[in-house]
Amino acid sequence: MKKILLVCFMCCLTFSQCVFANEETEDYVDMASSAVTDGDYTTARQYVNQALSIDPQDKSILDLKYTLDIVSNPNYIPYLRQTNPALNQAFNAKKSGNKDSETDILEQDANNGNFWSCYFVADLYRKNGNYHSAINFYRKAITLNSQYIQAYLGLGIAQYETGDYASAISSLQKYIELNPKSDIGYTMLAKCYLADGNANLALNYIEKALYISDNLENKLLQGEILYERGYYAQAKGILEGLKTNIQTADIYKYIGLCDYKLNNYTDALLNVDKAIILSDDAGNLNLLYNEIKEKIDKQNI
Repeated sequence: MKKILLVCFMCCLTFSQCVFANEETEDYVDMASSAVTDGDYTTARQYVNQALSIDPQDKSILDLKYTLDIVSNPNYIPYLRQTNPALNQAFNAKKSGNKDSETDILEQDANNGNFWSCYFVADLYRKNGNYHSAINFYRKAITLNSQYIQAYLGLGIAQYETGDYASAISSLQKYIELNPKSDIGYTMLAKCYLADGNANLALNYIEKALYISDNLENKLLQGEILYERGYYAQAKGILEGLKTNIQTADIYKYIGLCDYKLNNYTDALLNVDKAIILSDDAGNLNLLYNEIKEKIDKQNI
């Protein structure tokens, strides 16, 4: 299990509260962390080495490099697996491709009161779209260890996916209370409030997320929220700036919607057409396309 394998690396990032010499160094460390989460150790090592090229004596970065070397060693067995037979059995089941066995082992151990099995099986269920089971085991994990912040994040995401926005907001508020420097907590709160119809609070939280990390996902969400707030020109400006890096149906849909609201019907039609091409389910987009086309036809009469 990747999360077990990387627990040491992530603990270094989370609990050392590193303060780096400049923003460029911090960016490289953030990118290394993201690569590690994806299991891409080669890329992670490259980013860590780039950070060290700027601050070669930084002990925090040297510690991260040392930890990365350990966890990427194929013969390395993490402490959690060494001390918990069920976790090691689950890891071996996953390694052999037996996902059902992995889940069964973790769930049985979780029901016996093991915190880590509760957390990992909750993560498995969430990633497989079984949100109600995920919520159940995240709650068990929190009962066993109320200070493990990632459980609140996972719980909040699962509750968001079920449409229980009030509960998701409560869980995510607890997460940012324990981890106020994490942008994802604010991003998820913005998503919850937007889905719940409160674009004002959604905008407040996405701005907090952007203050911490102005990544593409946060900028895209900001554009969507600004559209919902009625700031069409501002939303379009942000979304247009993302097109080079993000080629999805959603971004063209929202640009098209902004054009539509700004009465730029020709541009709206072109952008909605691009969204239809990129979309797996273009039903509503086709309706929007036809609606805009009617506007153009009326103008030409």
